[in-house]
Amino acid sequence: MASWYCAIDGQQYGPLSTEELRDLAKQGRLRPTDHVRPAESDQWTKAAKIRGLFSATAKPRAKTGPPPIAGSGVPPVAKPASPATAVPTAIPLQPVAPDPIDQGHAAPVAVPFVNIAADAPATEDHGFRRDRRPSAKQQNLRIVVGLSAALLVLMVVALLLMGRSGPPSRTAAERAESDPAPAATADPETDPVTTILEDSTGPQVTKDESRPLFLPIRHWVTAGTQKRVVGDYMRLHVPAAWWAADPSPDRTLVVQVEITNRSEDRPLHYTGWAAGPGVQNRRLALLAVSPDESPVAAHASRDALADSAEPQQVAPGQTVTRNLEFSLSPDAEVEYFRLMLPYEAWGLSGEVGFEIPDAMVLDGPPDVAAAH
Repeated sequence: MASWYCAIDGQQYGPLSTEELRDLAKQGRLRPTDHVRPAESDQWTKAAKIRGLFSATAKPRAKTGPPPIAGSGVPPVAKPASPATAVPTAIPLQPVAPDPIDQGHAAPVAVPFVNIAADAPATEDHGFRRDRRPSAKQQNLRIVVGLSAALLVLMVVALLLMGRSGPPSRTAAERAESDPAPAATADPETDPVTTILEDSTGPQVTKDESRPLFLPIRHWVTAGTQKRVVGDYMRLHVPAAWWAADPSPDRTLVVQVEITNRSEDRPLHYTGWAAGPGVQNRRLALLAVSPDESPVAAHASRDALADSAEPQQVAPGQTVTRNLEFSLSPDAEVEYFRLMLPYEAWGLSGEVGFEIPDAMVLDGPPDVAAAH
């Protein structure tokens, strides 16, 4: 059974049962402005805050003074009731016998009452103050929910960006054929197949882009000064060209081609352009263009270093050199040459084209020409 303490006129009384506390309120001896507290709590609250303690018929407290202290032997003085209205007899506040488990505790006595601030916060039911702060579990749950929402938003944004990335990338050969060549300062280590790397060596020749195209190549790489880079697959370069000392009636033009495997761990399969029917299939071709833009066909005689029947593998980082020989009429007046190399020699489709200025062609191999 619940027990209570009350503070009336600066004195504390109790413990009191709920019924005794309610009787004091009915008799008017306990006013709504007085303070009460449960026996198990140190939190005081106004009696008016206790639900059900006061009713509309509660009588104001008699003006005979505070109730006697429990056990003092002084009976309360009750005001005589008028003949028309019967007033319940006031009862003295007696200490309630402690429960059997509390036999070892001393009987309660009146103690000085400490005044409670008038603006004490209202409490619920029995006057217990409730902590409104969320528990640690609730805080952790809020953090988890917030992080999950942020992750979901990031996933949606990533999907939207992926959807806008466009169609799949084309093959290396398709890019080499159709894409325009980027600036000469491009980085061959990172740029795609259409990258052209400017070489600081060799004569600087300015191309006239208005010249007609006689082979299915849209963009030509200037031999001697530029290189064609195919991703991390390979790099092609034409460093030199010269006239061979040939006793035959035709003139023989030797074009030197460097093939570099740019991969770090994969070999480069190279089948070459051996003379024979395969030459026509692979479309290895050289055109000599005269000053009046008239093309003169040159015929591939042989691939000097790729006549073996077995395909060759170029090791990672290795560079191999191929000298391609072409014969043409000795009377042909040439301003520049255009060489078309098919990617089929490396298992790809498409072609790469090099433009060789006549000023680049030497009268003999580079070492012999340098000696002169």
